[in-house]
Amino acid sequence: MKEIIKQIEEYKILINNLIIKTNKGITKAKKFDGKHIQHSRSHGLEQLYCYDTSTQTRKYIKSSDIIKYAPIIQRDYDLSVNKTLLKIQKKLTRISKDLKEVDLELVK
Repeated sequence: MKEIIKQIEEYKILINNLIIKTNKGITKAKKFDGKHIQHSRSHGLEQLYCYDTSTQTRKYIKSSDIIKYAPIIQRDYDLSVNKTLLKIQKKLTRISKDLKEVDLELVK
């Protein structure tokens, strides 16, 4: 039981480190706060659009212009990863808390 709790704590440390890395990536792209990248499929091909929240308009991104929008794409990816990591962190915290409260010796 202690080994499982120890392993969960190691995973929590790993996830905390990943959250710190994604937070750094998010803060680097603060100047693009009003813009997000949307994607859709048409005729089997993926199309990217830059959505501006202030004007509520979408602009098609040409394949040659993707490099210009790379920081926004990376920021959106980091936000998505960060959200998922926070969910995992909460679940691991809850599991470790529950395991610490349960005494398996009493169950036998």
